[in-house]
Amino acid sequence: MRTYPTAIEGSMVNYENMDNAQTGIHDYFKFLKFGFSRTTDFACLHIRRGRLRRSDALSIVRERDGKFPWTYLGYKIEDILRDIDVSLDEFISIVTASPTNGCLSVTHAAIPSRIARAT
Repeated sequence: MRTYPTAIEGSMVNYENMDNAQTGIHDYFKFLKFGFSRTTDFACLHIRRGRLRRSDALSIVRERDGKFPWTYLGYKIEDILRDIDVSLDEFISIVTASPTNGCLSVTHAAIPSRIARAT
């Protein structure tokens, strides 16, 4: 397990079990399909273990879950996608396409607001 100085993108903890930059993309698709991702997973774990109050967990989840993975472990999304031969435009078109087989109906209007780069 490797630790980092700040919380991992899309998470609430500062450690990662895998040094795989594609994890951020996986987590984002999990959010689009199911409506929750790693931050929710960790928040629930901490609530069950008495380390975090539910109200605080909700605040953290709203801030961190479901953000577009512009970077992960210091790698830019363009570099991560290049390794799998996908352009950023192709990726965004996949993300904004109608979700299939998902439990959550994500509207097209909700997705672009999450894609905007942080300033």
